[in-house]
Amino acid sequence: MAAAYATLVSALNIINNLHHHPRPPVSLHTKQVESLTQKIHFLLQFLQGYNAQRGYSKEADPLESRIADAAYAAEHAIESHIFDQLTNNGENMSYDGLYKALNKVLQDMASVEKEAKQIQRRLGVQYQLHTKSTPSDSSRSSSIPQQSSMVGADDVKLQLMDKLTSHCHDLQIIAIVGMGGSGKTTLARNIYEERLIKKHFHICAWATISQEYSIREIFAVFLRQFNIGVDDNLKEDELREKLHQHLFHRRYLIIMDDMWSIDAWDGIRNYFPDNENGSRIVVTTRLSDLASKLPNSNSLGMKLLDEVESWELLSKTVFGEKSCPVKLEEIGKKIGKSCKGLPLSIVVVGGLLAKSKRKRRCWEEIGENLNANVNLKDDERCLKILYMSYKQLPIHLKPCFLYMGVFPEDKKIKISKVIRYWIAEGFLKEVSGKSLEEIAKEYLKDLIGRNLVLRSTSKWGKKKCQIHDLLRDLCLREAQKERFYNEAVSVLAPMSEARCLMWNVGRILSPLNMSLLRIVKRNKFKKDLFGHTDQLVNSRFLQIDIYGRIEGNFPCSIWRFWNLQTVNVYTNDEVTAPTDFWYMPHIRHVKFARLRLPDPPNDQDDIVLGNL
Repeated sequence: MAAAYATLVSALNIINNLHHHPRPPVSLHTKQVESLTQKIHFLLQFLQGYNAQRGYSKEADPLESRIADAAYAAEHAIESHIFDQLTNNGENMSYDGLYKALNKVLQDMASVEKEAKQIQRRLGVQYQLHTKSTPSDSSRSSSIPQQSSMVGADDVKLQLMDKLTSHCHDLQIIAIVGMGGSGKTTLARNIYEERLIKKHFHICAWATISQEYSIREIFAVFLRQFNIGVDDNLKEDELREKLHQHLFHRRYLIIMDDMWSIDAWDGIRNYFPDNENGSRIVVTTRLSDLASKLPNSNSLGMKLLDEVESWELLSKTVFGEKSCPVKLEEIGKKIGKSCKGLPLSIVVVGGLLAKSKRKRRCWEEIGENLNANVNLKDDERCLKILYMSYKQLPIHLKPCFLYMGVFPEDKKIKISKVIRYWIAEGFLKEVSGKSLEEIAKEYLKDLIGRNLVLRSTSKWGKKKCQIHDLLRDLCLREAQKERFYNEAVSVLAPMSEARCLMWNVGRILSPLNMSLLRIVKRNKFKKDLFGHTDQLVNSRFLQIDIYGRIEGNFPCSIWRFWNLQTVNVYTNDEVTAPTDFWYMPHIRHVKFARLRLPDPPNDQDDIVLGNL
């Protein structure tokens, strides 16, 4: 889904950018452009609806793959033609090859469009049936989780206890916020089972909301816990009234676990009376934005565990109240550290260790293959919980989230750099009145609010972000399944047609088609400033790290980099840009230690680098 959407948006952006192409001009057949644009817009709209309908799948959807292939073929045809046009200075160029290639693309898209319309009609009927009668899962909603060990959450537990038992008489909503697997439900579960809490409140009830919920079933779950009979013939309004009457004049505690939508809250909020006696409602959620929308709410954030706490939780999971054998303690601590502080991953790995032989070599093998073992069948619940966060994403955020997997493990990335990469990849859809940087910041803020990306600040105060290792593993799995990229090279295509490349000295480049690269990050480059870059005419992001004295400056043919957005050169030498720099309409970010920029040409009064 992410690959299909991203490639469609990217193809659309390429077509739109051709209007600003420098010399020699590149034009497409008008009717082809109109037809291609229309089909891309339809397929984008289709994917947006299809994304909301399609459930969990271990395999890529064939239709999504065909959409991605068709869009990629359009990109390849256009960018290959641009490369030929610019490297030959427009001499003796024939448009026949491009015309035939785009005709083939249009035929493929027409076939995909026909199938998509059939699915659209079928899904429309299914959606109507779904909204009329949502099947309830009483076993899931009514089961109250058993109490489990809490490690590393003493402070937040004390804060929660204080908020629940404070002398404030008004009804208060308390949100426990954190990424999937951070211990939100475990904290709520432990509080729910505390004797002090049960003694403080007259009545307590728990309901798991989840993404697919039924308002009627939520009310029924609460009433059953109060030993109030629920007749299947009772209407939703009757159940609401029964609940309201039972809660009236009582000090109650309501736990609503795993809330994903403010709509779920809006459907039941008016039936929790404010008895002005200290009643409380606790909501657990992965969404910071949702927590901020709850009225009169207080938020508590779950933190990741440190190494000591990680080992304590792992040890308790494996051995209970018994001590870990001395021979296993060292390797056990390394395994705990490898879980990167996420309680869910620690518990899952602990379950694996508890089933294995208590021999050092056995534990070492598990430690060496930790990431693979976390995602095996026995640990599928871990993957599913993390996958839910991805599945729930709007389609425009999926490529951005999956892209986080290209960054090295444990790496904190500058937010500004993440934004430039996203823009250079071309999968940000333009929004009228907003720059691409503004759009990217909103997307990243949304991912942070969903606790899929972690925000941090370096000791120099620079804004950075990172992704937890388990979520990064999820990105890599989904990206491979969708052919979005492989771990070494970010692509929207096979390795030989890579679009993004980050490499050091000594990396083999022979399988790559340099003419299609969009992102090039080359470290420790010793030759001239843009050596061997004649083929990079479709590049959008160039970062070069030079050591030693550089030879030369910007090449005079820099105008060939028609779509260049970012150029980042790390060198202490002064660099002089050519006059042709002013003919680069898409340039957004230029970074040098010292750059001498000439005045614009005298004969060009209309030059505006509006994105710089």
